[in-house]
Amino acid sequence: MSRTPQIPQRKLNSFETSRKKNIQLADTVTFEEGLVLHKNGNLAEAKTIYESILKVNPKQFHALHMLGAIAIQSNNFQAAIDLITLAIEANPNIADFYSNRGVAFQNINNYEKAIHDFDRAITIQPQYLDAHFNRGLALFHLHELTKSVESFDKAISINPQHALSYFNRGVALEGLNKILDATISYEKAISIKPDYWEAHFNLGHALQELKKPEEAIKHYNKVISLAPNFAEAFANRGLAFQELRRFEEAIASYDKAVDVNPNYVQAYSNRGNALQELSLFVDAINSYKKALSIDPLFIEAYSNMGTALHELSRFDDAIESYEKAITIKPDFAEAFYNLGRARKALNQFEESIVCFDKAINLKNNYDDAWCNKGVALHGLKRYKEAIRCYDKSIESNHNNSEAWSNKGATLAGLRQYEEAISHYEKALIIKPMAADIQVNLAHAYLNIYNFTLGWNKYEWRLESKKNKAVKLITSKPAWTGAKNHGKLFIWAEQGIGDQIMYSSIFKELQAFSQKKIVSLDRKLIPLYQRSFPQFIFYEKNKILDETEYEEHIPIASLGRLFRKNLYDFKNSEFPYLLDDKEKTKEFTTKYKKPGKITCGISWKSANPDVGEDKSIPLDQLYDILKLDLIDFINLQYQNGSFGLTDQEKIYGSNINSIDCIDIYNDIDSVASIISACDVIITCSNSTAHLAGALNKPTLLILPYASGRFWYWSEYEGRSLWYSSVKIFTQKNPLSWFEVIEEVKEYLLDKFIPKK
Repeated sequence: MSRTPQIPQRKLNSFETSRKKNIQLADTVTFEEGLVLHKNGNLAEAKTIYESILKVNPKQFHALHMLGAIAIQSNNFQAAIDLITLAIEANPNIADFYSNRGVAFQNINNYEKAIHDFDRAITIQPQYLDAHFNRGLALFHLHELTKSVESFDKAISINPQHALSYFNRGVALEGLNKILDATISYEKAISIKPDYWEAHFNLGHALQELKKPEEAIKHYNKVISLAPNFAEAFANRGLAFQELRRFEEAIASYDKAVDVNPNYVQAYSNRGNALQELSLFVDAINSYKKALSIDPLFIEAYSNMGTALHELSRFDDAIESYEKAITIKPDFAEAFYNLGRARKALNQFEESIVCFDKAINLKNNYDDAWCNKGVALHGLKRYKEAIRCYDKSIESNHNNSEAWSNKGATLAGLRQYEEAISHYEKALIIKPMAADIQVNLAHAYLNIYNFTLGWNKYEWRLESKKNKAVKLITSKPAWTGAKNHGKLFIWAEQGIGDQIMYSSIFKELQAFSQKKIVSLDRKLIPLYQRSFPQFIFYEKNKILDETEYEEHIPIASLGRLFRKNLYDFKNSEFPYLLDDKEKTKEFTTKYKKPGKITCGISWKSANPDVGEDKSIPLDQLYDILKLDLIDFINLQYQNGSFGLTDQEKIYGSNINSIDCIDIYNDIDSVASIISACDVIITCSNSTAHLAGALNKPTLLILPYASGRFWYWSEYEGRSLWYSSVKIFTQKNPLSWFEVIEEVKEYLLDKFIPKK
């Protein structure tokens, strides 16, 4: 099944904007001597003069006002309010009094009263620049952004060269999501004041919002040249580099940010995100740990560290990291989503569904959570429910290619191939270069015998992340099927079973004049040297020098050239693999008993993704294993270990193991054991391919959906690739009982002598 890519959920930092309030003092006062001292910064001396005036005349409003101004400059805002209020009471008709009291109210976050005072100042003096400007600031803090812009516009109309108004107007426009208008405002501020680094910084941020990271970087560089100790410029430049996928430069920029500010938590976290993009997951984890050492409650670092641990397949550690994030923020939808992904990776499908449901409840239209819930339900073989979840995902986000693809995979598993094709094609409209989806589409076409489209699409397998084979790097041309002189290199890919299957075409290759050089899994070479003595075989891990061949072809691409229609499959000659006759005779003499059928049996697949779906619990086969007239021979390898598990011994006591043979590595001897048997019963694994290639009667038991591979598409009840392989398919995804009864009846009918 096509699984949803596990994509990490990374919380990048908000772009910080520099928003400075410029407190404007009155331009005129009545007490000139105090004013001169005041303007020269001699606040203590000025204050002494103002206080001396008030001793003579306690209602001298100019002195009261200027003492209030000194209080503002000393950050004693309540005292300022009290003093200026006394000045207003003494003379309520001076605009400066209201304007500066408004500034004091603004600084204690009493924006309503500040606006009231600015309005009074404007009523007295309609062209009062500072009152309009500060009114705009107060309205901004009350989130009255449209009115804020209007106030800044009025200030600009009074003084078109007022850079501060253009700057703060840009901030308000960004708040209204009028990003393009904001950039124009910042640019105007910069044209008036070229070294206005705060405006350059905010313009960089706005340009990033407009998806113009290259231009943003230019302005961040300007900020850095003007304010080299402003860490946020380095951090935001790092984000811009990330958007351009220039991850090394992003990391260098984050490093500069933390050099300036060693406690810059967000920079460490974003640095970790960039390192993840370079697949440097251990380094990323260390960066997140540094962020958490500074701020142990920084949830994004826990969540992002979880994604890095997930990529390292450290799922238990990832779960612990996600759970810490959730402990701090119980409504953290992304953490629940990623926790579900980690549990799904451990095949804890029920637990993962609980996590996805929590994420869905916390975040409306969470398409990725719906999609992954579908994958988990597929893992539980609850296919109809999985499809409903994919539909929910698509409803939430029509452009979720994974949801379209995964629904296609589930439909294909249910053998609804035409519908599956439709869904894969929709996924590819969204993401045309998605190799995994292209390969799934190929499988669907091949299942309905559309070999032209199927084989062409199947070439994408070489670009797929799921393809474990190492792609051949060569300057030599790919073979197109022409009969040429020289040497043709056929190189191995995929697993042993696939190599055996495609080598059914080798006999047809004998009609071609080229010298055939073939790379294969090491374990197959003795068997193939006997079966195809005209070919030269190399171990697949050996690097073959280009001088050794003129053309090349990956082994699975032979299908595109030689299996273009159903009729072409009749060209296969069986057996095309030849057992060691002496060894087969030895096994026959030793293990075949008169009057009994010898049956080789294999029940497990070692496939890391769907092996569990393909494998049959041995207790489910017990009704077959207890048949009297059959001797069973163990063909089951255990991923490098041999023999039956303790649980299997209970039901497999009738299975004879040939202890002198290494079933996992000695495939040549396994071929002789198979040849010595009368019939083979197996699940979908390499035993099925080997038995088919040896033309041994084989009863292949396939799962209902997940784990049923495309190449086991049947034709008239038999494998298209192996005429001796009879296919039996699970009827119920949650039970093997019915299909095993069917195999048992067939076995009794075709192989057990009638009394």
